[in-house]
Amino acid sequence: MKTLILIRHAKAEEKAETVKDFDRNLTTEGLKDASIMGKSLKSMKMEIDAIVSSPAIRTIQTAEVIHEMLNSEVEINTIKELYMPENTTIFKVVSKFNDHINTVILVGHNPSLNDLVETLTNANIDNFPKAATVGIQLNIERWSKLSKKCGSVLFFETPKSVKKSILI
Repeated sequence: MKTLILIRHAKAEEKAETVKDFDRNLTTEGLKDASIMGKSLKSMKMEIDAIVSSPAIRTIQTAEVIHEMLNSEVEINTIKELYMPENTTIFKVVSKFNDHINTVILVGHNPSLNDLVETLTNANIDNFPKAATVGIQLNIERWSKLSKKCGSVLFFETPKSVKKSILI
């Protein structure tokens, strides 16, 4: 079994003529939400083998906050094909992961993350909010065996849902 944890980057600066989309930073709210989601993931006590990210600044910053909250010792690797990919591209990237890796955090962008969840599972996520996390249990032993509907959703959390559960 393999586990894929998809994380949409947290809230970033608005697009502006002076800043390229690729170079947008997280906002203060985005940094807080990424921290909340990292703490939530840490509470699940999952053993993370790899963290991969789009090379865009906002995804790297999200990955760094998650990494810090997890106290993870794995390196964050960027994969250029994860920056605003087509659904088939992200699928191909995942299918090439090294088989010694069992649990991967992938930080990326929508709509490709939403499309990937729907490709790999029977879930229909209408809205994949910023900083949301989706854990998918994949019924495969090798990443190269990745196929449509081979997984099931383990969890789907958003900053709002995590904040609510903390308040209760």
